[in-house]
Amino acid sequence: MGNITKLGIGTIGLNGTYGKVNLTEYAFAIRYALNEGISLVDTASSYGDAEKLLGMILKDYPHVKISSRLEYSKLMDKSNVKDGIRKSCEASLKKLLRESIDFYHVDNTHLDIPLDEMIEGLELLKKEGKIQQYGIGNMKRSTMKQFMLQGNPESILFEYSAIQRQNAEQIFELCKEKRMMKVAHGITGRGYLVNRLRDMAYLEAGDIRRELELFDHDHVIRNEEVFNAMEGIAKQKGLGVAQVAIAWVLSDPRLDYGIMSTSKYLHVIENIQGSQVELLEEELEYLDTATFYAEKKLMENELGRVEDILDKVIVSPQEGRRQLLDVMKIAMSRQLVEEERLLEISFDLKQFDGERHTVNALNCMREELKELIQIKYVN
Repeated sequence: MGNITKLGIGTIGLNGTYGKVNLTEYAFAIRYALNEGISLVDTASSYGDAEKLLGMILKDYPHVKISSRLEYSKLMDKSNVKDGIRKSCEASLKKLLRESIDFYHVDNTHLDIPLDEMIEGLELLKKEGKIQQYGIGNMKRSTMKQFMLQGNPESILFEYSAIQRQNAEQIFELCKEKRMMKVAHGITGRGYLVNRLRDMAYLEAGDIRRELELFDHDHVIRNEEVFNAMEGIAKQKGLGVAQVAIAWVLSDPRLDYGIMSTSKYLHVIENIQGSQVELLEEELEYLDTATFYAEKKLMENELGRVEDILDKVIVSPQEGRRQLLDVMKIAMSRQLVEEERLLEISFDLKQFDGERHTVNALNCMREELKELIQIKYVN
């Protein structure tokens, strides 16, 4: 019944990403999930004491698979990348009280490390049995492609929910020719599809969602449309919206695992119930259509904003800088132009200097951006 075998549990909450957590409740929630049949736990050395906590818990669940991350701080000495990779892995193994990590992932914090050296180090860990396989996640698609060409990553981590489906579709397309285990995180839209996060002011200080593009004005309009569609199905079935959202993600046959990231015991119970829901074919079709058109409308609004900004002369340095950064954010997320072609302008704008970033200088950047993306943004 349902897809409980496709549901995993994450521990990102322990790094304060979503505010303070109750460690005792978190540990209890993890144990409950594992007792209910959850067989994958996702963690990282950067998630506070997550690995140490899991080490104490997972000694009672030797069958549960572990996904963890390469720790960037161990790679600061670029003259010996392989040694840094080994130290990162061994530090995680020590905390996890395991002899091997099932899935060891590299993310975008490591992009300044030569890929060939990194891959060589990962392959050596695999040969020695310290990891069962390595994978990639949260990096530019061009880097993912290069990683897949030079190495043999066997898994991929990416964000996927009913309000974040564009990114997932690009990942599925990227992996179409290569068999990789696909692991999605953020499957309830980082909590939006749990309790309709309309006002960021109610979130705790330090909660990363205050800064995420996923919760800005245009995206919230899209999020609300998706939430309403899911709420209609949820009411008919006597479920919560989060349960429908999880059922929708896990129903995707292209996906191997969906990671729930919650520290709340009651939410874990609800999420597991959601993984056991089987949506009818007509319900899936309705939700697919609703999410597709909500995303399409968002994209049209974003492209319209890009066109509007680039067609108007900048008259205020501060406002002009903000608008150009907005254009680049959209251009990158919508793949209007190769990200590498925007890096120099992006770096320049982020290091804002009132004397250097005059109205004339910003208008020159505007014209450069207009030239770079003019072909695609009008389509």
